[in-house]
Amino acid sequence: MSEMKEISVLVCRGKHCSNKGSENICNMLEKTLKEKNLNVKVSVDYGSCQHLHMFGPIIIIKPDNILYVEVTPNDIEEIINEHIINNRIIERLLLRNPKTDEIIKDYEDAQKIVKTYKKEMKAKSE
Repeated sequence: MSEMKEISVLVCRGKHCSNKGSENICNMLEKTLKEKNLNVKVSVDYGSCQHLHMFGPIIIIKPDNILYVEVTPNDIEEIINEHIINNRIIERLLLRNPKTDEIIKDYEDAQKIVKTYKKEMKAKSE
């Protein structure tokens, strides 16, 4: 018998994401996961600020390290059905590079790009 796949869903609950509705996302995520009969083990973690405020609320799916941005409660069922169950990335919820419009899937790549973008914006304003 094959080992059950394990997935971790990190929901940012920092101040900025909370102000944008991450609490409702958490509630919908927990409710929807309970309703599904999943063949994967899913753990939900509630993290502190991931420093991507301008794109929040955010969800990070591990071990894939996929970052979903501007998530709403209405996106949760699609995230579970498409990404968690069927292993398909939802392109419309991925971050787009503010300068190039390139799609960024990986959370760590997103952090680097956003950090660079913020520095450039700060330099322009000085």
